[in-house]
Amino acid sequence: MNMPDMEQAGEDVQSLMGQLAQAFIELEARKEASETKIQWDEIKQHFQKLEVTMNRKLEEIEAKEKEYEQKELEMNALLAEREAEVASREQDLLDRVQDLKDAAVSAIVEARANHQTATLESVENGENKENKGMRKSCIIIMEAMANLLAKADPGADHLLNPETKQQAKAIADEWRSKLASADVDAANGNSLEAEAFLQLLSTFRIASEFAEEQLCKLLQAAAQCRQAPELCRSIGLTHKVPAIVDLLINEGTQIAAVHFIHSFQLEEAFPTVPLLKVYLKNLRRNSQVRAGNVGDIAIAKNDANARELAGLKTVINCIKEYNLEADYPLDSLLKRVGQLEKSKNPDRKRSGDFNKRPPSKKPRMNSGYHRSSGGSAAPAGVMVRQHPPVRAAAYAGIPDRYPHAGTAMYNYQVPGQAMYAQPSNAAPNRGRYMSSGLQSSHKLYM
Repeated sequence: MNMPDMEQAGEDVQSLMGQLAQAFIELEARKEASETKIQWDEIKQHFQKLEVTMNRKLEEIEAKEKEYEQKELEMNALLAEREAEVASREQDLLDRVQDLKDAAVSAIVEARANHQTATLESVENGENKENKGMRKSCIIIMEAMANLLAKADPGADHLLNPETKQQAKAIADEWRSKLASADVDAANGNSLEAEAFLQLLSTFRIASEFAEEQLCKLLQAAAQCRQAPELCRSIGLTHKVPAIVDLLINEGTQIAAVHFIHSFQLEEAFPTVPLLKVYLKNLRRNSQVRAGNVGDIAIAKNDANARELAGLKTVINCIKEYNLEADYPLDSLLKRVGQLEKSKNPDRKRSGDFNKRPPSKKPRMNSGYHRSSGGSAAPAGVMVRQHPPVRAAAYAGIPDRYPHAGTAMYNYQVPGQAMYAQPSNAAPNRGRYMSSGLQSSHKLYM
């Protein structure tokens, strides 16, 4: 019996007591019909004791239910925090591996007698190919060349002579014409192209040869790349950062704007916590599933929850990276992460799969080994190595500076963020929307 049923039973008891009292009055009117009589006060006192007992048990059950819910929330928050910690350590290891790669590339570049020619050849070869892996390799080589130039003596003109700059400018001019004909924007996958072009200008110090307006447009397209703030500083667009931040905020790319704000110490002009809250609010609003436009509601809900989960992890990483816990506590965000994680792994007992057992099979007598029920075995003498589970989806919000060549994204932001450029003050249309299967989290984010 659940809580509403118990409360209804209590009301029924009161009604029955009223009827019983009326019947008792009628019975008292016929005293001559019975010699032994029960006093009404005794009956009333008995039912009052029953009511007190029932109320006490009801309060105990409610207290246990609240205690269980509190423990569940604490466990979900703890799991979310542990997962974030593991993700952070994993990212540290990835950064360490990347540092080792960069060091190796730098050593190779320094070992070459003609560093400039080798770098320009790699850029020119990569610029003529529609290969993202080649483009990322070009960026790594150019960054290594930039580090070499930064460590060299200011008077070492042989490393970056006018002839080398002229060759780099010729490549950049040809590249610029291709970028002008293409739709360069982070939403259509050309952000990597823009970043590579800006890295070329930064490495060979030829940014002054190009108009600032065009460079700002390219920087805006590459704003979601992790190195974008440093590129902005190296090509001499620091004075344009406030305008760039305004454009990023208006486009709905608040996460990129936050990184620019903290890289250039503009927190007073652009408070970051409201930007993170607006980003989560828009993300939650756009995660609502429109019932009439999807074929499979369950798949659409799972996709929406995955986007929201990735966005939450990105915001949590920003809060930790820039020490914003005092202004934006993580409790509500971790609670929401726990809810979304729980929605991905429903209780197996509810589906009935927990109690199902596979049919037992008899072992073969001539195979030389035994198999467990329902499983497949390898021939005798052969060890089978099981592959580890794929866990990349759990850390969708973790930035990867140089993803593998097969990946399509090259940024630290949640995929599809630019699609949610809806103004934060727009009234959401909830008339034809279905919920994502979870309780609303608008209040949790504010």
